[in-house]
Amino acid sequence: MISALFIFNAKGDVLMSRLFKSGVRQSVSDVFRIQVINTAARSNSSRDVRSPVLTLGSTSFLHTRLGNMWLVAVTRSNQDSSVIFEFLFTFAALLRHFFLKDPGHQLKEEVITGNFCAIYEMLGETLQFGYPTNMEPTYLASVVPGLPQPKTGFDFHASLRKPNSEKTLERAASSAMDHSYDSNMVSWRDSGIKYRRNEIFLNVDEKVNITLDNRGRCLRSFIDGVISMKTHLSGMPVCRFGFADDRSDTGLLDKISLDDFKFHKCVDLAKYDTDRVIRFVPPDGAFQLMSYHISNPFVLPFKVVPKVSVVGDRMTIRVILRSTFESTVAATGVTVTIPTPGEILKNNITCTNGKARYSPGENTITWKFSKVFGESEHSLIADLKLPEADEFSSKHPTTNRKPLGLDFTMDMFSASGLSVKFLKVVEKSNYRTVKWIKYTTSAGSYEIRM
Repeated sequence: MISALFIFNAKGDVLMSRLFKSGVRQSVSDVFRIQVINTAARSNSSRDVRSPVLTLGSTSFLHTRLGNMWLVAVTRSNQDSSVIFEFLFTFAALLRHFFLKDPGHQLKEEVITGNFCAIYEMLGETLQFGYPTNMEPTYLASVVPGLPQPKTGFDFHASLRKPNSEKTLERAASSAMDHSYDSNMVSWRDSGIKYRRNEIFLNVDEKVNITLDNRGRCLRSFIDGVISMKTHLSGMPVCRFGFADDRSDTGLLDKISLDDFKFHKCVDLAKYDTDRVIRFVPPDGAFQLMSYHISNPFVLPFKVVPKVSVVGDRMTIRVILRSTFESTVAATGVTVTIPTPGEILKNNITCTNGKARYSPGENTITWKFSKVFGESEHSLIADLKLPEADEFSSKHPTTNRKPLGLDFTMDMFSASGLSVKFLKVVEKSNYRTVKWIKYTTSAGSYEIRM
């Protein structure tokens, strides 16, 4: 649809621009300034610009006036010009509505430059991937920082009239202004939901998948994460959260490569793509908001180093377990599963912490901890008596041992470093919301080769 949008002053300088498609560059503004603005300036009147559309090759410039300024939409290929002009007229009406005390006055350059951030955010909200979306003033005021509250009795068609009560511009269909989040466009949420206590729960659950060699070196590592939510919110709320403070220029996601992520259909993908802010109107109750896959390097929560030696009919297994996270954090349900040969005549197991037990039916040694704090080290030594050496070596070659496994759960800990820095809920009734955020990291496939 719209590939880029520009606002020019009377001299042809670009006051604001926003590119929505990669095929259009900032330099395309020079074409419009030379072909249209300079022509109008030479004749001292914009009326000599007879057509509101300039087409050069496959690029078209659709434009209208904002007082002495120009509002220009750039498109490629064959697009529906009526829809684009509808957006331009509606956006001009919104600017007059929000930033002029009297919508009959002209918009001046100072209005654009003095409210640059708010207008730039309005473009991001009203044009998503270049397609016009929700342009209802109440909605925009609730999600765009810096916008004043919409005036009561807003007359859309009156705002579309040119300043000084000149001839009315082409009528723009009012459907773009009527669609708000409580309409049928939000199919995943019913209207009229009410709660006496408004709460939102956000859970970040990560599973760590690791393969280490017998020296503790990492052979494979990745994290599968899920962000799930439970909402008990009244009305039609708009929720926003991000992985960095909303006043920061860069977010944590710019440092963490998310190779694969999937969002619930309620998420505004355009907002995430441009600002790394996840904005959505939540379904009522429990749902999975997004899932992600992280494969770039990260600090392993546990390092396990096993060492196995066989002398005659004696096998000795030594295992060192190190926790690398902060000492104030604790892991629960820590279980190390150590495979053993199929035939064990005798066993003698000692460990510095936790409890270890040999299970002959499962051919494993299970080493369990009720709780393991960070920056600690624990060790286990198992002396095993095997059948005759020649019999064992023929049945159990040392090159065919099963890997050692590790299981654990850590509350309020994120292995990837992903951290929710802000969570906001905006609803027109402006009620108070109780927010809960929880992190959980657990072992997925955590294996160490012996």
